[in-house]
Amino acid sequence: ALWQGGIRLVIEAPIAKVWEISSERCGISRWMPMIEECVEIDPGDGITGSRRRISGDILPRIDNIQSWAIEKLVEFDAENHYYTYEVEESNIGLEGYRATLQLNDFGDDTTLVNWVYEVRAMEDSSEEGMADYMGMFFKACLRRLE
Repeated sequence: ALWQGGIRLVIEAPIAKVWEISSERCGISRWMPMIEECVEIDPGDGITGSRRRISGDILPRIDNIQSWAIEKLVEFDAENHYYTYEVEESNIGLEGYRATLQLNDFGDDTTLVNWVYEVRAMEDSSEEGMADYMGMFFKACLRRLE
């Protein structure tokens, strides 16, 4: 079974600036403070197919080992301001996680951000719990783009 969720949020920043920051593959720690390190491990064709390893306090862990995930960029459209990535491996149970970040000009130097995800159902969790956590997580990160 797949769980799905996401968030839509208007932020007080022009789309060009939001795109510049949010689309930089290993600039992710600029707006996701729980990502402490990002390393390109396979550049692919320079855009789609590229893979990165991120690590930090991405999701809380009981064993206090740093969280990590290997993500692959599967779609990237700079003209339309969106990209899709998926988690290939992780130590936080997010294999199969797939997300899309889409930006839209909302006028008056504001940007509508739509971040949607799907993930395989996880043991010891619930779809509602995942949606609550991801909603809080996404909102906090997206606010940093302002």
